Amino acid sequence: MKRIATLICLTGILASPFTSAREKELIAWKVTSVGNEVITNYDVDQFIEHTQISDSLKTILFKRANKNYSEYQKLKSEIAKKNFNKSAGQLIYAHMMQKDHQRKHGSKRVAFKVTEDTFYKAIQDNETKVLRHLLDTGIGIVKSREQFGEFLISQAYPHQSGESATDVYWRWYEDQKARIKTELFLKEVKNYEAYIALRNQKYYHTDYLALNDRYKDLRAQVAKNIENKKLTHQALYTLLNQNSDWKIVVKEISNTQIDSSPVRNIKKDFPLQNRADEILHNITEKNWERATSYHKKSEEILKKNLTTEQLNDLAKKYTEIYIKDKSNFASYMSALIAKLAAKSKESSLEKSISEMAKGINDSLREETIKFKNQIIASSDSKEVLSEALETHLMSALNYENLNEVEKALVELSVFSIKFQIRKQAFESTLPVRVEFAEYTDFKTNDALRNLLKHEWMQKEFKSYVQDQLLFNTEYMTIRTGEHDFLTPEEKIDLIFGKDFRR
Repeated sequence: MKRIATLICLTGILASPFTSAREKELIAWKVTSVGNEVITNYDVDQFIEHTQISDSLKTILFKRANKNYSEYQKLKSEIAKKNFNKSAGQLIYAHMMQKDHQRKHGSKRVAFKVTEDTFYKAIQDNETKVLRHLLDTGIGIVKSREQFGEFLISQAYPHQSGESATDVYWRWYEDQKARIKTELFLKEVKNYEAYIALRNQKYYHTDYLALNDRYKDLRAQVAKNIENKKLTHQALYTLLNQNSDWKIVVKEISNTQIDSSPVRNIKKDFPLQNRADEILHNITEKNWERATSYHKKSEEILKKNLTTEQLNDLAKKYTEIYIKDKSNFASYMSALIAKLAAKSKESSLEKSISEMAKGINDSLREETIKFKNQIIASSDSKEVLSEALETHLMSALNYENLNEVEKALVELSVFSIKFQIRKQAFESTLPVRVEFAEYTDFKTNDALRNLLKHEWMQKEFKSYVQDQLLFNTEYMTIRTGEHDFLTPEEKIDLIFGKDFRR
């Protein structure tokens, strides 16, 4: 009654002829009543704060408001406004469940059993947890609270200018108290939902034909939508999240690609192994001359009679472009070509590039074939294929002991080979590989049983809501704004969702 009287009083004051037009806008209004429980817009705002605005988010908002408490309150109000309708529905639903429990189980509770002792113990445990490190120093509870208040202020927990550390602590404490109360209340709502869903459990039995049919159906869905389909990782992730039941029939699923899979995993994945073998075969047997011919570009640059300094500047220029955009492989290739030209000119070996390149490239081809035939099958490298091949080639050619021109030649050819691997891997994406779990597998069978029972529970709960709770909305006036009154269908959608319409 006090809350109703307060609302009437507020409405009367704000609507009086002595207030301005702006002041006539209601700052407090009734959303609805559940039994004799009045739910106001303030209650919904508080519910949003207790369930969606964490301490860390409060800190973020306070910093965003440049530590201006009034601006912080405005930012918090924006969040409340954005989430008002959804949260109003949740709060109304929670109170409807509580009232239903009171009507039908008042004498023998099946939920909503939280006592004051439980509530205050939860509050005490929470305070002890956050103050433990201070209490252990022996400074006492009063000083500990003050120091924690100072910590809150230092971390930009919302506070007003000039507010003492102790005052900040107690405001934080009251916020925690309200949050815990809301959490316990919502937990009891869940407990009552579970009771409703399982109230006829003694009549439930496992239908083994339905169990087998569901296994076949889920397996068919996976085969149709995922198996052997070329999907991005994000697309696959989205599909699996949207269809969580598919995981029941899947033993293992792989969408790894050559450009992202460590070499040590390639030997465990037959399609990956085949693809790696195919790519390296194409490079060594079909594209080798082209892949290792970029030294000729250096010879062309040398014909322009650029100085060593100019060639080095050119290499630096292209390298800087690549650093800014790592996908610009052409720039890095140009940098390596210019670098080879500079090193050749510096060493007076301009006329020996082709001859040196032939010897080095022959060795690179031999080692690449060896890598394809032996290394992949036995390597435990965590590097991807292109990087692992580079490591092998550099080691096999004893890179550190080469002269500067030879090093430049190796770098150029190896980079070109790596680029070919990336290019071919990109051009031919491997489809998703799926290994199905057997129906007779205990884990799979148990998951199927749980799935069918969960679906039965959902039907039981839905039928209860439709038979026992929906009619209550007919007598409820609900508004989500000062003048936004809901229609019968909108009320059901707000509280229960569209699935619960009759």
